[in-house]
Amino acid sequence: MTPTVSQIAIAPVKSLRIIPVDRAEVGPSGVIGDRVYAMLNQSRRRLSATKHPELLRARSGLQWDSPTPVNINHTRQGCITGDT
Repeated sequence: MTPTVSQIAIAPVKSLRIIPVDRAEVGPSGVIGDRVYAMLNQSRRRLSATKHPELLRARSGLQWDSPTPVNINHTRQGCITGDT
């Protein structure tokens, strides 16, 4: 049996909800656009959904042609944008 891909999803920000994509490009480090960014706490330590499951309620998106390529939307907090 030949394996097939039935669905592709990425998480532009590590530990946030994944988003489905129609296609993905794979580079030397993996799928381009997947886990490019991470959420950090005030001590600049990376947050994970394992310890902070509320992160999974937030959505992220990428717009590479925008001056602020990342946006994060949380149902209660609204939208946050940033470039780093």
